[in-house]
Amino acid sequence: MDWEIVVFWALLVYHNILLDHVEYPFCVSCAICILSMMLIDLPPEILVRIFLFLPLPGLLACQGVNHYLSNVISSSIELQYALHCKSATQLDTDNPQCLLSFKERLTLLLAKEARWKELNQRFHSTANISFLTSGIYDLSGGVYLLGDVSRRTLHYTYLPNDSDQKLVWKSLSTDHLIIDMGLCVHEHDLIAIVTT
Repeated sequence: MDWEIVVFWALLVYHNILLDHVEYPFCVSCAICILSMMLIDLPPEILVRIFLFLPLPGLLACQGVNHYLSNVISSSIELQYALHCKSATQLDTDNPQCLLSFKERLTLLLAKEARWKELNQRFHSTANISFLTSGIYDLSGGVYLLGDVSRRTLHYTYLPNDSDQKLVWKSLSTDHLIIDMGLCVHEHDLIAIVTT
């Protein structure tokens, strides 16, 4: 189902229009005419909830319909964050681990995008490795993991968020030979180790 149809049906239900009188499939241009008349009647909070489901082209199209919808979109921090996430192709919009407000997330995202435009990082850090590595490695959720040549120990560190933080290596050991491993700390707090 196209996003225009989803929004159209949501508006019909909101306005208690009898769905029996609407023929399906219907002309999309007719739907847009009805949408433009009904959208401005909705409270801004409902519009924000509807607009959050739109893909980037749909959200930009709604922003260009009239001044009212443009103001609703530009004054909603949540929509601005979603808009910038979609344009930056950042999929991390629903991270349950993030405790930041949408305003803080938007500020960080805009700063990150500005740094990428100029390839200007905030700081750099060097990791001193006091063991011989095996070629087993992974990076996920801000955790960098390296295997050592014994292939029985995995060393890991949390990557710093600012220049004041130092890298501290910790380790996980097993009695078995490690063939490979997978890391998904940020999403599931999971480390899977394939052994012999």
